[in-house]
Amino acid sequence: MLIAINKETNKIELNKLLSNMESQKQFNSQKFAGKINWNEEPLQYQKNIRNEWN
Repeated sequence: MLIAINKETNKIELNKLLSNMESQKQFNSQKFAGKINWNEEPLQYQKNIRNEWN
């Protein structure tokens, strides 16, 4: 949701707009945990990727 405010918006109006906002769904990262099967250790993979630029 986008709230447009300007210089004339006072603190009370801003708080009113913010309180009327709907909460967004949170991203559930637990359902993706452990899904990637690495062929090598993550630290070694990171070092290899960083060394590709040299």
